[in-house]
Parts: sequence; structure tokens; C-alpha cells
Amino acid sequence: MQKKEIDPDDYYDKMIPEVKSWFQQLEIPAELAPKVTQLFLDGGNEINMQLIPQWDGEDNLFDIKSISDEELAQFPNLKLIDGTVIYISEKTKKKLIEKGINIAE
Repeated sequence: MQKKEIDPDDYYDKMIPEVKSWFQQLEIPAELAPKVTQLFLDGGNEINMQLIPQWDGEDNLFDIKSISDEELAQFPNLKLIDGTVIYISEKTKKKLIEKGINIAE
């Protein structure tokens, strides 16, 4: 952000476009996905703070409203999602539970 002269104070309620683009283009080797057994979804996770440094957690920017079967298929060993702070829709929770993924709230 310093190199591009981006002021995080300008992004209280929206993602910094350049940071979002960087994460979207970040290549993560597919062979790592089967190693994922659990996810910890918290508003204070580092990735959230990178996207919106001033985020206060009072909106729905990181809510999980849906997830496709194709997305889930990438993580065959995912067994637990700890979603204590990030909202996961009831429909999505049902799908995750049907796939054998526990939701800790």
C-alpha cells in the first residue's frame, strides 16, 4: 500500500481494490487443498485486515452466502469450519453438514 500510496483510512467500508486483485491472482498449488482439514473464520484474520485494514466487523462483507459443490470438492478432507464470527447462511450450513463438515459456532 505504501508503494502505491494507498491510504487505508479511505477504506473503512470497502475492500482495497488493488489488494483484492492481488489475492484473486495469487496462485495456490492445488495439491495443498487436500491438506486442509479445518478453517477458522474470524473477522480478525490477517487476510481480512489486509483487504480492509480499518474493518470493524459491523457489516456483511465477509459473509458466506453460498458455496458450490465444485468449491467443496477441492477440499476432500475438510472436516471443521469454525465460523464463530463470520456469518454462514443457513442454506450453506446445511450443505456443509450434509457433506460431513462440522460447523463450530
